[in-house]
Amino acid sequence: MTRDLIGIFCQICRKLARLYQNLNLLIAQSSPE
Repeated sequence: MTRDLIGIFCQICRKLARLYQNLNLLIAQSSPE
């Protein structure tokens, strides 16, 4: 069970990391500077 939970947690972390990068890109593109 522990390994499964760690695997799920890692997957969520990766998805959050991608979303965070996408948000940063959108903010960088939307900002005039």
